[in-house]
Amino acid sequence: SSWFTTHGTKRFGVEIGDCMAGFMATGLANLVGSIPAGILGARVGRRKTAMIGMTGMAVCCIGAHFAPSLAIAIVWLAGFGLCWSLPLVNTFPMAVELAGPARAGVFAGLFFVCQGIAGMLGPGLAGAVFDGAGGHRALFVIIASYLAIAVAILARLPKGFAETAT
Repeated sequence: SSWFTTHGTKRFGVEIGDCMAGFMATGLANLVGSIPAGILGARVGRRKTAMIGMTGMAVCCIGAHFAPSLAIAIVWLAGFGLCWSLPLVNTFPMAVELAGPARAGVFAGLFFVCQGIAGMLGPGLAGAVFDGAGGHRALFVIIASYLAIAVAILARLPKGFAETAT
């Protein structure tokens, strides 16, 4: 999100305000998908649901990378937001359940610390990549690459990892 307005204005030749629709589409779709994401995670497993969501996010990034217009990119961003709800809703309970009741608070704190560090370092690392590449065109390819790494890490976890007993 930190880079989409710059990417959108340069790539599609639109105003920054026009690119804000991408943020809104992503956020709204994420909210709409939150409750269904929790239900799906409970039914098919949190790890599997998170992996499905991350894979969907990567597909949406590739779609947005090839989108011929801002309007089409916004549709892909809405899909991204919907898929984003799957890992967003399901990875936090995985971390807390892994810890058990005695250490749930510590693991919750660690989860949010890691998330915060990623939020602080991610834009700078992406900026360095953009500087090296000479532009922002690779935005969605970079995100899809990060998601592929995350899916590979989750795939290494055993089936049923950090799931509560049904």
